[in-house]
Amino acid sequence: MFFSLATGQDTLFLLLWIALAVRYQERGKPFIAGVFSPFCAMKFHLFMFLPLLFIGQRRWRMFGGAASGGLVLMAISFLAAGARWSLDYFATLTNPVINPASGLMVNLHGLFQDISGGAAMELVSCLAVAVSVWLVMKKSTFLEGLAVILVGGLLTSYFPAQKGAGWPAKYRGWPARKRPERRKDLGQLCPICGRIGNDNPAPPPALPVRTLLPRKSA
Repeated sequence: MFFSLATGQDTLFLLLWIALAVRYQERGKPFIAGVFSPFCAMKFHLFMFLPLLFIGQRRWRMFGGAASGGLVLMAISFLAAGARWSLDYFATLTNPVINPASGLMVNLHGLFQDISGGAAMELVSCLAVAVSVWLVMKKSTFLEGLAVILVGGLLTSYFPAQKGAGWPAKYRGWPARKRPERRKDLGQLCPICGRIGNDNPAPPPALPVRTLLPRKSA
């Protein structure tokens, strides 16, 4: 939490919108739950498969709430940033300066980066992920479906870095860990507590499977 606040990250707000959507869904108010869904557009690459959740589980009222909230957000965007806001946003997203190490991403884009035929292999893999997500949606609960679309988003998007994509798995069993391990994790999460742990861990290595695939010829 302190790390997110200190570095200006929006992760806390993302968790808030997800929690509110789940809360209202569990209370039997799917339309209101759907209204909070568009706020997750701050990390849109993680929620690309969210429509599959609505359609696959036939959550039409939630879909309606999401569409209503999305229209409101689009209207606010046009009012605040003008008619060219979408083009400017796309230019920012595709700027290589904000994503200088795409080959180290822990997803399909990083796996097939700079590999012979990598673009085609990535496209086929992304389609396979989309089909898999769709098949799971029809036989899963809401929470299970939400977890699956997040995993699918991580696999197919262009933006998750190693630390950003790895923290859910790293901290899922935190309460059950021994006290020294919990202190070390706390030091990584919170700069104020850095003295009790390693607050600057070395990044994990790139995906080793890439070394098994043919490289592009020079």
